[in-house]
Amino acid sequence: MAAETIGIVAACGQFVEQSVKIIRFSKEVHDKFQDAPAEIEAWRQQIQGLEKLVTAVEASPALQVEDLKPTVEQAKAVGDKLLRIFEGIDFEKDDGFGHKSWRVVGAFLKEDEIGDHFREIERLKALLGDQIAVININQGHDKFSRVESLIQDLGRSFRPGTDEDQCLQDLFITDPLSDRDGIITAKGRRTPGTCEWIPMTEEYRSWSTDQSGLLWISGPPGKGKTFISIFLTQLLQSSKPDDTVIWFFCDNKVASRNTAVNILRGLIIQLIFKHNQLISRITPTWKIQGANLFQDNSFETLWRIFEDMLEALKDHEVCCVLGALDECDEPSLSSLLFKIQSMFEPKTKTAQIHSLKLLITSREQPECLPATLSTFPHITLGLLEHDIQLYISDQISHLARIKGIEGSPLCQYIEYAFRKRARGTFLWVSFMARELEHKTVKEIEHALTQLPRDLPEVYEQILSKIKPESKTEVGNMLTWLLFASRPLTVVELCDAVQIKPTPYLTKEQVCLDYIQSCGHLIQVSSGRPPNGMDYRVNRLPPLIPVATNMTDLSSKESSACLYVSFVHQSAKDFLKNHSSGLAAMNGPVDSKKTHADITNRLLSLLEVNRPFSQLFEAAKDLPLLPYAVFNWNYHMREMGADFATILDEHKDFFRRASEARDRWWAWYFEYPGQDTPRDVPLLHMACITALYRLLEYALLKRNTLLGLLRAREVNRVWGHDQETPLHLMVKQGQDKMVHLLLKYGADASIKNVRGKTALDSAAFLGPYAVFLLLAASRTCREILEADAKSSIPHRGRETLLHTAARGGHQDICQELVARWHYDVETKDKDGFTPLLVAVRCQHLSLASFLVKNLGAKTEPQIKILELAFYLREKSIINEALESLSSNLGIDINAADEDGNTLFHRLYSPAFMMLEECIAAGLRFDKRNQEGETVLHRNFWLSATHERLHLVLKEPHLDINARDSNGRTPLHALVTAAAYPDQAPWSLDLRNLVALLDFGADRSLMDAYGRTSSDLAAEYLKQGSIEIYIEEEGIDSSDEIDEMPCSMLMILEILSRYATAPLNVWVEDGLSENMGNGDHPDAT
Repeated sequence: MAAETIGIVAACGQFVEQSVKIIRFSKEVHDKFQDAPAEIEAWRQQIQGLEKLVTAVEASPALQVEDLKPTVEQAKAVGDKLLRIFEGIDFEKDDGFGHKSWRVVGAFLKEDEIGDHFREIERLKALLGDQIAVININQGHDKFSRVESLIQDLGRSFRPGTDEDQCLQDLFITDPLSDRDGIITAKGRRTPGTCEWIPMTEEYRSWSTDQSGLLWISGPPGKGKTFISIFLTQLLQSSKPDDTVIWFFCDNKVASRNTAVNILRGLIIQLIFKHNQLISRITPTWKIQGANLFQDNSFETLWRIFEDMLEALKDHEVCCVLGALDECDEPSLSSLLFKIQSMFEPKTKTAQIHSLKLLITSREQPECLPATLSTFPHITLGLLEHDIQLYISDQISHLARIKGIEGSPLCQYIEYAFRKRARGTFLWVSFMARELEHKTVKEIEHALTQLPRDLPEVYEQILSKIKPESKTEVGNMLTWLLFASRPLTVVELCDAVQIKPTPYLTKEQVCLDYIQSCGHLIQVSSGRPPNGMDYRVNRLPPLIPVATNMTDLSSKESSACLYVSFVHQSAKDFLKNHSSGLAAMNGPVDSKKTHADITNRLLSLLEVNRPFSQLFEAAKDLPLLPYAVFNWNYHMREMGADFATILDEHKDFFRRASEARDRWWAWYFEYPGQDTPRDVPLLHMACITALYRLLEYALLKRNTLLGLLRAREVNRVWGHDQETPLHLMVKQGQDKMVHLLLKYGADASIKNVRGKTALDSAAFLGPYAVFLLLAASRTCREILEADAKSSIPHRGRETLLHTAARGGHQDICQELVARWHYDVETKDKDGFTPLLVAVRCQHLSLASFLVKNLGAKTEPQIKILELAFYLREKSIINEALESLSSNLGIDINAADEDGNTLFHRLYSPAFMMLEECIAAGLRFDKRNQEGETVLHRNFWLSATHERLHLVLKEPHLDINARDSNGRTPLHALVTAAAYPDQAPWSLDLRNLVALLDFGADRSLMDAYGRTSSDLAAEYLKQGSIEIYIEEEGIDSSDEIDEMPCSMLMILEILSRYATAPLNVWVEDGLSENMGNGDHPDAT
């Protein structure tokens, strides 16, 4: 064994011995001193955590490396100091009154010093955990490798066909787990030794040990930010196995990964995967909004849900990595950064109700990134000399093995040339290494004299080598890839560029030849063919870069699975902005004109005169058609205001009645089993596609006749829901377009087929800005005034205040009460006030606001309690009850006017969450005005004997309590069995046995002098009908067959059953103590 190994093993053993003594001393301090510091238990856990890690090092030769020795030595030094302090404490001395006192023994004088040492222990624990995690990652012992996707895991967690399952299908946009694996496949694995300096920085160490916080890592293109992001997710998974680690890697080439809404969708679905109970935080809103909840205009709602989930996990650390955040769409990025900044600002309350640790990697552009994040801890990626040298050595070693030049002068020369030119850019090294792989040894020697200086020069060399006869086609291909909203398949790209086959090559094979000529600019990735929903949401399957040859493209089917995209963001930047980029091939790049040209091409496809058919049938002849159906409006939006030429060239599509537009809508809306409405109005299409300029064009008064038509069209109802353009635009949340419609006479009072106005939708969906726009219109002012006047208690109709409460909008509720004078106590047809609606819809923060700021009354408390259980999961009901108690002052043991608590009420949903209610402090000894306890009143407890046992074990429950008629719970159970029409639950005879085992007295008489046996005999004489035990009333594990349960059997048990000891679980009350022919006396 090497000396260094012996040294670290010895140090580990010494620290383990120290930790055992420190843990013992800590326990003695906790047990013997009444005034010991409150932190002592946390200190003990810290030393135990570090001991566990050191023991792992001691036991594993793979971890006994020199890098860990300093950390173990530091831990041993701190342990020595702690032991000296504890050994100086007199554990026998008392304060003269027979009590041990921390103060008397003088230990309190050392309290600050002890605290400092334990804080150092916590720091060393985190450091050693990270060091061990890095070793495991480098040695391939990582515990985070996966063979299944996130969606497969979720599929096992939620039953197919349930609301939860459907909600997850709508929520899903991309699988961040597969995305990470795809990046590793595309870019290769990290070189061991690189990136490992980051966990050792002071910024990272503070971020890792703090309860919550934000860390920003930034650097220019090609500096390895993607590798760093992946490494940090792996490190966090390995070093924090008990914490929740989530991530999202942005990619501006992929629409499903480049918006703030999709980032939130990716994070939320991971939180649900880690904590299944969080599905209940999103399903209530989803049940109302459906798939619209996940559209781009739902950022505010999804952010609220994300915050709500984090608050539910406030006692559980959540680590989140957002990679390449600069590749997020800039307008939505600004909104996301504003929310992030607010979340972590010390002055905000939000920062105190979550345990989120957020780590962001990005460039320092666009400007909103440094403007927002520069105030937070920041690591800047500079030259990274150590990492780049390791990476170069790794790449050269691989190249030398392939070429058989290991240890040769040429190998040394390659390494020298790379070190001289790399300038800290990993991407440059990767490109050059791959370039040399395809050259002979002699060509390598020559190529080293002509290495490009930087990434732009790499790309310039690639373009300069494209053959003149191919430049036009390659230029057009790069243009489509540069401006398309998502990567295109090879088949789509062929159709877009209109590539022609040759006598011996298919057009797909010709396209591949063009792709290969582009070298490091673009790549081909493999994935399954997209389906209709993939097209609709611009969702891509996981893509894995592949090396493709001509035989792979022998058919359309195979090439439909191959996607073409840029290798790196820097390639897109070069082509778009560099004078020697795309401009050198096709002339100056005019983004707006390019988008106009693409729009023109896509609309031409939509205007092809063909019979109505399924989209995928049509796409067999026109491969680019699906892209056209779902993306023409994106390109039209990007082309700016000058679109008159497009409208003139495509009059068939934009005229008042258009068969081409009807075909587009049939493809766009294509859902199995649903007929699509025809005669799509131009205004409605402009609203559906969110095209402001088209909406403006359609509304402009160009002559008197058109002005009259506009007045009619702006309020025309259309579609399955018979909605106006204003209805559609409010749902999209686009305040600018809502304002335009109102300006041209849109009437917000028109109702759709469900009787809802646009104002109703705005009150429910928000945002606040849209609601204010509508509220300022004349028709809406009249609606609001009339609605407010009718909002008197007991009117029994849903007002806009109820609607806003259902949507969870605090600002809209405040507006309605403060400005429009709504009565906060108004009731809907179910008798619910806005407060009750907020509680039922799980908007507890809004409920608190209604009470504290708008004066809502919390009576009757029993109703609020009942609604708190509506659709809530067991795991979060305690939190809901705590919120109601602390924020609304609700007493969990509140009763109605008859004195009935939650469990007196017949069908209370609380019965499904009995354990949680007991933990929250609910008492079962409360009596109503009839003197009845829960056991008298409600035999839902009897649906399973497990529930009854939970109640009977409560120490404050009197099992022989008598009501105003002298009846005990035994009397009540006999009565319930006699009148099954009044007790529609299953009567499990084991519950009768349980009552007896827990001390129910069979000798007690009611006010009429009857014992429970007398009462059973009386019912028997009256000819009580038989009662059958229903299957759902018995737990499946009990294996009890359906059997008649007559009053005779009840009487027999009451007469003959001998009670069992209380600590015995009676599996079968009919046989355990009675036996065959055994007739013990009743006790």
